[in-house]
Amino acid sequence: NNPRWGAVGYRFFRGRPINPYIVPGGELVEVVAKNFPPSVEIVDTLRKSGWSESDISRWFYTYPSYFHAEEYDNNALPLAQRDPSNTNARYLQQDTVNYGWLDSVSYQFRIHVVDSMPRFLWNHRSTGASAFANAGMWKGDTTIVLDPTTTDPDAYDKATRTYLDTLRMFNTTSRVARRFVPAPQATPNNILDEVYNNPAGSQNDTLNIHFVANVTDSLRFRADINTDDEFEDLAAIDENRAVVKRLGAWDFRYGRTSYGFLSTSIRETPADTSLETIIQARPSWMASRFLRKYEAAGTADQFAQDFTTRGRLEVRIGRDLANELLQPINDYDPGRPFNDDRNTDTVMTVVVNDGHGGINTLTRRLFVNFQPSLLDATLADAIEDEDYNTQLIDSARRIKVYDPNFGQTQAFELIYASESRDSIQIDPYFAEAGFIKFDDSRKTTPNWLKINPTSGILYGTPRVTDVPYPDTTVRVTVLVTDAGGLRDIRTYNLTIRAKNHNPTLLQSPIIRCVEAGKPYTDTIRVTDVDLRRTQAGNEELTFEVTEPSGSWKFSPEKLASPIADTQRVAISTDNLQGNIVDGRIRIVVIVTDRQGAKDTLTYSVAVSDETRFSATVRVENNLGAFQNLTFGVGGSTIATRGDEATSFGKLDSNYCEYELPPVPYIDVFDARWTIPTRNGTIRNIHPFSNSAGQSIYQGRFQAGGETGQSSNYYPVRLTWCKDQIPAKDANNPGSYYIRDDQSNGQLFDFNMKTGTGKSIPSVQKRDGVNSECDTLLINITSIEGFVIVYDFTSPVNEEETASTFAITGVAPNPFAGTTTISFNVASAAKVGVDIYDAVGTRVATVANEVFAAGKHSVQWDGTMNGVALASGTYTVRISDGTNTATQQVVVIR
Repeated sequence: NNPRWGAVGYRFFRGRPINPYIVPGGELVEVVAKNFPPSVEIVDTLRKSGWSESDISRWFYTYPSYFHAEEYDNNALPLAQRDPSNTNARYLQQDTVNYGWLDSVSYQFRIHVVDSMPRFLWNHRSTGASAFANAGMWKGDTTIVLDPTTTDPDAYDKATRTYLDTLRMFNTTSRVARRFVPAPQATPNNILDEVYNNPAGSQNDTLNIHFVANVTDSLRFRADINTDDEFEDLAAIDENRAVVKRLGAWDFRYGRTSYGFLSTSIRETPADTSLETIIQARPSWMASRFLRKYEAAGTADQFAQDFTTRGRLEVRIGRDLANELLQPINDYDPGRPFNDDRNTDTVMTVVVNDGHGGINTLTRRLFVNFQPSLLDATLADAIEDEDYNTQLIDSARRIKVYDPNFGQTQAFELIYASESRDSIQIDPYFAEAGFIKFDDSRKTTPNWLKINPTSGILYGTPRVTDVPYPDTTVRVTVLVTDAGGLRDIRTYNLTIRAKNHNPTLLQSPIIRCVEAGKPYTDTIRVTDVDLRRTQAGNEELTFEVTEPSGSWKFSPEKLASPIADTQRVAISTDNLQGNIVDGRIRIVVIVTDRQGAKDTLTYSVAVSDETRFSATVRVENNLGAFQNLTFGVGGSTIATRGDEATSFGKLDSNYCEYELPPVPYIDVFDARWTIPTRNGTIRNIHPFSNSAGQSIYQGRFQAGGETGQSSNYYPVRLTWCKDQIPAKDANNPGSYYIRDDQSNGQLFDFNMKTGTGKSIPSVQKRDGVNSECDTLLINITSIEGFVIVYDFTSPVNEEETASTFAITGVAPNPFAGTTTISFNVASAAKVGVDIYDAVGTRVATVANEVFAAGKHSVQWDGTMNGVALASGTYTVRISDGTNTATQQVVVIR
């Protein structure tokens, strides 16, 4: 500043000092301000801009008037007419420019940068109430703009508004570290949990974080200790920065950041002048001879250059040597530490010097994590069907592990055949430690075996599907992982003692009625869990009948593994013969397994007197519930219909006619033959007769469902096989017809032998395979029964003649008011026309008088003694004392 002339000016300085540019004793700065000669153009421009002559003269010095000329060249010409190449100044003397006391001025000063001590970087990121500040540490992963006011295009990008000249400090992610945290409530036995950083990332630091060395086939340790001054030094030689590109890399003439271990000198005798013993705060396994180039462990770092310049430590030591170095001293037995112990906990102190006297230290605990070793063991035998570890506390059935890191938790797992991994790292932090391969020799553990992941106790129960008979040996593969992720694997042999399970013949078949001397077929059930063994033929079952004698067959002839443990076997003979006791034949079946174990089933088969023929009608609802109803004609022994006056309600036990329980509730499927005064039967055998007339078998069914006739239980199927129905010939003068039970064949009527007949659309007939069997599909829910008519005289479609004693029709049927009952009488006789309800009780007598031979009809109003009967099915019965005919009629109210 020059007060005399009023000239004032300043220079603005900016910048951010970083570690390498610090100059001891301060740095001298000289600022020089220099005068300069004005040109014609400057003066004229100022005048044209409105500045006065007095103002201009204050800034531009005018020489005294003794000069012989006050202007030069074309100064008098207008500005637009001047020669631009003529730049001679006016009011100037060329030999006096840049000379004299007014020419320039200078100012010198020193900049002293107060150096801060280097600060270690750490990954502590907590904020708020949990935040912790440490003056000796800098929170890592930080970016600092070195010149936030710059407009230099090489340092600032206006388009993206980002600073290019920045200092970036990143905390390392390569180290293995652990810390202790309070255990969760789920593991109350652990006071602290041992937590390791993710191998793929860094772990948030705490002040008590431990650096970890892993010992597998070698001791491996890697740590990158960082400070802010280290990164500042790197910035000074970073050729990506604009300032380095412009001025060149710094030569660190005033010092550079360096690292070392804290050294402690010990003098046994203070007054002595002998050399001191220097001890460095680092473990023996971190000696310089074990140091390697950082992330290049194959190259030795003989002078610890990576550590001293960058704070990077890389250690590699073979396992055997590492064991020697970490072996504690046993004064009682040198060379053999107690319990094969190792020195796994120590400490190190790193000292950093920023090169200008700034010093800081970082002390960290060091932990040596040894790979756990699964111990060899002979596993106790397992017994089929018995838990391998009943109380779960049998330590003899525990996988044991040796780990010098006493108290460290391990996690156990078994490798099964379904294992999806092909390999896994032994050390997740150092891939060079190798991989554990899960090949077929390792994926061997049987699925029944389990392991407690914390204690290593084995448990589980082997079953027949897990082992063949006899004993077998399996291989159990165990993988153990310690808290630090180090792994070991071992395969053990386990012998399983197999058991032979005896075969068992289950409950007897349903008692069936079979005619002696006729073919017999039935089904028995057998169970043997050994049939489930997965080895083909490891178990076999064979069958034999010891009583009665004869030619017996089984299908299948034998049963062999692997199949379900419970099977059905068909037993049959073409000629059932035997000692009949109380109308039954005893059958004794023996099953024998491959080991000779046996079981015996004794059951009885009811034997019927010989019939002229018998056939089966299968009644089945839409959901598959079915019942087989047998009907036929008796042989030489007495048979009854059960509706004659002399045998009303009688059952023929000699033909296996046995009364059924009462009809179940309507929501249950049911089918049976109806006999007056009886609950019904499965078999219904009528007597043989050559006399003209009819014999009627009456069947009823309920499809089931909530209403007893629910539509989703329909259609109801009636199936019979025509080859069971006898042909009409001299020995069998009649034909068999199946009809509905309501209209005497108006709804459906078919010859059971030929399959010819008729039906309404709601009843469909379907031929069976090769036309051997026929099926009626009944889709009308009002039909609740059927009749089989044995007609001695005529086919179903021929008109009834007066020579036949029969009911020729009931119409209308069903009816609500009055119906006409038409019948024929072959010869004059007293004929009774009676009505019976469903349980065989006579409820009305319509006629009881003598009728002449011929056709007749009577009417019935559906009442009993003048009282209207309830809706339902009733049976019309006509009888002349010798002949009887019946037909059902439905009353609707």
